[in-house]
Amino acid sequence: MKVALVAGVAHRLGPAYAQARELAARGYHVILGSSERGAAELLSAELRAEGLSATPMRLDLRDAAGCAEVAAEVHRRFGRLDALVVEEGRHGARLRAALGPLLDAVPA
Repeated sequence: MKVALVAGVAHRLGPAYAQARELAARGYHVILGSSERGAAELLSAELRAEGLSATPMRLDLRDAAGCAEVAAEVHRRFGRLDALVVEEGRHGARLRAALGPLLDAVPA
């Protein structure tokens, strides 16, 4: 199963959640990253209730150490990353840098 990390998932009406839902519907295991852990857990549970594959993960793009922890967790649990959805800019760049080798196969 392909694995996607979608950052910035805070509520059902946001564009990140719509993209996460689309990827999950296409057969990806979706990691929902949000600085609000409760929101990621709720949205992940909703996707799983629909038979889709999702995992919540606390992710604050402003925190370099936190990005590194997420990268390590993704590597440990999944060993791969096939898609990354994150707004560009300094925060997106921080996450891309932390994910490093996992992103080799992911188009920019």
